[in-house]
Amino acid sequence: MKRPRFMEENKLTPAERGTAYHTIMQHLPLQRLASEAGEINQSDGLGVVQQTIEYLVGKEIVTPEQANAIDPEEISGLFRSEAGAHLLAAEEVWREMPFSYALPAAMAYQDLDFLNHSRNESLNWQSLQDETVLIQGVVDCLFRLNGKLILLDYKTDRVMEHRGGIAALVDQYRFQLDLYAKALEDILGEPIEEKWLYFFDGGHAVQVEGQGGDV
Repeated sequence: MKRPRFMEENKLTPAERGTAYHTIMQHLPLQRLASEAGEINQSDGLGVVQQTIEYLVGKEIVTPEQANAIDPEEISGLFRSEAGAHLLAAEEVWREMPFSYALPAAMAYQDLDFLNHSRNESLNWQSLQDETVLIQGVVDCLFRLNGKLILLDYKTDRVMEHRGGIAALVDQYRFQLDLYAKALEDILGEPIEEKWLYFFDGGHAVQVEGQGGDV
């Protein structure tokens, strides 16, 4: 759908901004970010991010408008966090990895209020439990460190304290992360040992607790 003119003349939508950040993350040369000690130099890391943005604009993978919406310091900050340090030290890395996964409808939508309400209303809860749905998603980043698989999901949401801050955002995305971990475990036949959320706004890296893949 065509965006309203006032939006075309101003900044990107949150979804478009998120797509731009994910595109940069997909193409970042991780090997250039890590020093021999496995640590990132702040100025060098920022330079690599800026060069990547310029390269992608030149290749017309990212538009100038998208580039202007990206804060390179927010991206380079990831690699100074614990999650980013793990990523730089990884033996294998998969980025923007699509997957499809079939599971019972009741499990896929167990966090939706209307399904809980339906247990006492006209909707047949048992029939929903018996239905199968296909989940299609894209994993932001999966990597292997010391033989362990680690799931990393990065977000461009604004962290607003009056809406609960980081804690509220983690709760918002916990189910999605658990569901992705469960799908990956069944597809790959290996446990997901750690799950991380990284919020570019403010540079918050949060390890999501709980047994990998439990939904």
